[in-house]
Amino acid sequence: MRYIRAEMVRNNRTESEFAIGTGIHAIDCLRYLGGNVAEVETIRTPYEDPQVRDYLVRLRFQSGLIADLAILVCAGLSRERYLVQADNKMMETTVGSHYSSPFCTKGERAYADNAVVFDDPVEEDPLTAGGFLGEHLAFLDAAEAGERPNCCLQDAQHSLKLGVAVYEGYSGLIDDFVPAQGDPYVK
Repeated sequence: MRYIRAEMVRNNRTESEFAIGTGIHAIDCLRYLGGNVAEVETIRTPYEDPQVRDYLVRLRFQSGLIADLAILVCAGLSRERYLVQADNKMMETTVGSHYSSPFCTKGERAYADNAVVFDDPVEEDPLTAGGFLGEHLAFLDAAEAGERPNCCLQDAQHSLKLGVAVYEGYSGLIDDFVPAQGDPYVK
């Protein structure tokens, strides 16, 4: 992979904690794809109510991979889209069900050599589309095999730290981030 991007676009999601409460799912996805984050750069753009903000985030992973994340809370539509780019290849996924407005094009598309490699329709079941079913099945498989699941509390701690850093508008090395509130769960 050379580059990844996530867009979490929503209509009138004006609760101040949206970036950490819901945006953390996009952060989790980017971390799943890219690994551990070394550095974060955050730009917060407030609305009339300064507690309501859009977030533009650049992540630099320990591997050198770059990712961009846009959390736009009052965009006039809902859409959740992910993009992965590699040498002369790209894949994009737009999540369906409750995560994207009905008029948005949804599904998975892959491209290579200036051609569409596949174009699959979206999964509309909200438990599958949101990843909940897959995460639960992977957890149960790991438990049955006596292995540590790849999604665990230790892993969630990293995403939570990133989510709080983004929420607070932090830019810098993630290892240097100290939450303003001194949250004991973010170390």
